[in-house]
Amino acid sequence: MKLNKWCEFVEKKIGGAFAKYGRFVSCHAWKIMIMTIIVNGALGIGMIKLQKDIDPRNLYLPQGTEARKDRARVDDIFPNLSGSNFNPLTVSIVDGLYARVIIRSTAGNLLNRTVLEEVKRMTDFIKRIEAKDGIGTAIKRYTVEVINLSLRYCHYDSVDEELNATIYGDITLIEATLVLMITYACVASLSYRLTDQVGQRMWLGFGGILAAGLAIVSSFGLCAACGVDFVSTVGIVPFLIIGIGIDDMFILLSGLSEAQTRHSVEDKLAETLRISGVGITITSVTDLIAFLAGAGSSFIAVRNFCIYTVFKEV
Repeated sequence: MKLNKWCEFVEKKIGGAFAKYGRFVSCHAWKIMIMTIIVNGALGIGMIKLQKDIDPRNLYLPQGTEARKDRARVDDIFPNLSGSNFNPLTVSIVDGLYARVIIRSTAGNLLNRTVLEEVKRMTDFIKRIEAKDGIGTAIKRYTVEVINLSLRYCHYDSVDEELNATIYGDITLIEATLVLMITYACVASLSYRLTDQVGQRMWLGFGGILAAGLAIVSSFGLCAACGVDFVSTVGIVPFLIIGIGIDDMFILLSGLSEAQTRHSVEDKLAETLRISGVGITITSVTDLIAFLAGAGSSFIAVRNFCIYTVFKEV
């Protein structure tokens, strides 16, 4: 019983604070909306400093481990000279600029004179490739001219490219999902009586989605300004933020439905936040604690993902 009374006391205090905030917002609605857009836009400017880190050996290798220390020690002993003085023996030691090409004759015999001449032409072409031009792109251009050879290749950036292609290849599906979520939020808050201007809440639903969008812009800008690198896993943060934002929006709409007995706009907004504020606070604090715990991860991919999400919650 004491625990129930204590929970009711805390809920009453938090609800009362949100009710006061609702009255304040009602009295200064335009000022708060303009200030919110200005502040989020200013924080979003930080995205001009956005830096990307796609090296899987850095992102998925735990910090402070012996493997990372050994790698740093090897880099000091065997500096990367592959751009000016390439030695194939050092490829297995340091992550230099290299490319490997595997050749197979489409005619079945690699020792055929015609095939060997083509191998020689390809070898001469590869020797002329400069690393700054992009090894993968250059080899792709050459494969168009190959007639009697089947080529397979990899280079120093192949692992990074494949990992990012796997992650960013789903961007189209994520965008389609976001469109469906936004459409659902607007339709679900739409009144079946199109002429009912009081019960029509489609624009309130759209406003909730817009607020989530502003949270994405401000959190990304603030993280970039603080020097937190953008990693491939951060690409799903907008999807997560939109999902949480829409969930909170429906909680607010439910609270607004229960506040219809109030007469003035100020009382309705105060009652809405009093009812919904407690639930939103609990879910937000739960998310914040979970992502704060993840921000202490030794994996940079996990840590940066959680930091970007924590800034959104804040």
